[in-house]
Amino acid sequence: METKSSKENYFNEDGHLNEMGVSFYTDALNKGEVDELPPQILKHVEDCFPCKKEIIELSDTVSEIEKNQNDGSNRIKTFNLKEYNKGLRLVAGFAVFIAVAAILYFLFFEAPDYDQLYADNFNPYADVITSRNGENINVDSTLAKVLTHYYNTQNYDSASLFFEILYEKGNRSDVIIFYYANTCLSLKKYDKAIALFDELLNLESNLFEEQSPWYLSLSYLGKAAKADKKERERLIGESEVLLLEIIQSNSSYKSKAQKLLEKY
Repeated sequence: METKSSKENYFNEDGHLNEMGVSFYTDALNKGEVDELPPQILKHVEDCFPCKKEIIELSDTVSEIEKNQNDGSNRIKTFNLKEYNKGLRLVAGFAVFIAVAAILYFLFFEAPDYDQLYADNFNPYADVITSRNGENINVDSTLAKVLTHYYNTQNYDSASLFFEILYEKGNRSDVIIFYYANTCLSLKKYDKAIALFDELLNLESNLFEEQSPWYLSLSYLGKAAKADKKERERLIGESEVLLLEIIQSNSSYKSKAQKLLEKY
């Protein structure tokens, strides 16, 4: 359980819990970990009826949604295994060839660990736009609270599900697309993330014009980690082009782009 002690992380200017504070208290309440919260939060909620009411309402809403949620993400996928019946000699010869090739590969060339590079560089963008009243994302206040709660508590499966519903119903603002794409990246759904960031970069008005190329480059990097050699080279090439554009544009991601490009 996160126990940051900085007051500004949890309280607004009026002295009440902000979105992050309400989300973390609600998450702790649902997990039975309230005692692990910072003392100033515990004391405030104990004495503040409005904050206590808001936490209870959010907790009830989240609990009801999770109870009735029919998430199709747990479908079991089956895979057919190839059978090899070409004789013991052929299998043995192939195994020797692979072993020798692997030794030569690691002796003379060590490819970057793209999976680790992705993990080292990707962090979901902070929730600095969505609000509990839903004004900035054009949704009702209850849904806005739920989205904020799931995203801030890193429950990206649930957050992604709700962003997908909004997106499919036609709510395709830059905010919805950007945070939906971030949840997809967090869940390593690279193809969907790539499509969303591409769409975002083609919008006439994009609040995340500077952030989008960086996250799109990471989408290609993440997908490359699981691709075969030919496809991996293409994906890394796409990522490199974006990183070079970031460097040339002198964006706030320039330093990160330079460091990542050096490791390709």
